[in-house]
Amino acid sequence: MPDLFSPDDQDWADFKDRNPEYLLRVAGSFLQEYLGWHVSPSLTETLSVTVGQRGIIMLPSRYVTAVTQLKISDTVLDVETDYTWEKGGWIETRRVFFSEWPNKAEVTFTHGYADCPLEIKQVAYELVNSVLDSPAGNVTQLSTPAGYRVSLAMPAGFNLNAGQIQLLAGYKLFGPT
Repeated sequence: MPDLFSPDDQDWADFKDRNPEYLLRVAGSFLQEYLGWHVSPSLTETLSVTVGQRGIIMLPSRYVTAVTQLKISDTVLDVETDYTWEKGGWIETRRVFFSEWPNKAEVTFTHGYADCPLEIKQVAYELVNSVLDSPAGNVTQLSTPAGYRVSLAMPAGFNLNAGQIQLLAGYKLFGPT
């Protein structure tokens, strides 16, 4: 099995150099994983999803800007007569013609913000800033009978605080955790 990481990887060099471009890319990836969906930039994709018993389809998004095709059981549904969609990330079918539940659907939709929302940028910048500051300001020394014990004033790496979690709550796919 090939190694997952290599010392020759540019990301390793960027990490050691504390390259802000690399750290912002990691923060963006971390936040999109935490939020549970592709936040930005806007993209169009086709996914296989489950149709619920009441004909409701939950898309993995909090900001849908278009649904261009919905296909269930090899039938392409018409947006004018067969379903409605909401920008919050769900589709509701108007006609129920399915014999078994749950059914699978294929949905082509566009979602995500053209520009990343400022609240998400703010949290990303705060995370990167805390990583950049942590070597100088994150270590405390505590006296012990045997000498000194080094401990971190805050956890290392990307860790969301309560205020950041609250700021991101409206963008999180499955609500706050």
